Amino acid sequence: MIVRRDVLKGVASGAGLLLSPAVLAQQAAPQQPAPFQQSMVLDLARSFAKAPFKPSPTDMPDGLSGLNYEQYVGLRYSKEKLIWAADKVGFVIEPLHRGFIFTSHMVIQLVENGLSRRLAYNPEDFEFGSVKRPQTLPDMGFSGFRVLVPREGRLAEVAIFQGASFFKA
Repeated sequence: MIVRRDVLKGVASGAGLLLSPAVLAQQAAPQQPAPFQQSMVLDLARSFAKAPFKPSPTDMPDGLSGLNYEQYVGLRYSKEKLIWAADKVGFVIEPLHRGFIFTSHMVIQLVENGLSRRLAYNPEDFEFGSVKRPQTLPDMGFSGFRVLVPREGRLAEVAIFQGASFFKA
């Protein structure tokens, strides 16, 4: 049986999933996977703590600014593209689209087989619901991610990390 605490520990051990906006500018272009060690997360946190605060970019492309709640919840990561769905690790990651009140840009780093790589935003990975998909979108990052586990034939949310301060488990 999958226990919420175990899933959260697994996510926390890969704390390199999220990076602040200070790292964003350095990683806008796709990167090659790089070796990952857990000590890197602590080192990164220490360097951020010493640096002055830099707010995350919040500018939104035309067509995605000013979304209401109903429009925003229609922006969903495609079920076929959920992170680690095919790997049978006991949980999946659903990157969350920017919009509504969640406009801060967040970078997601995936740690797989000891290597860290940046997950690039691709509008084709999302369903846009009632929102007309803009013709062109930059790599605009994500607003956070949701952790889901299989439960009774469906995926159930066990945790969500979104925006600068929203966490629910």
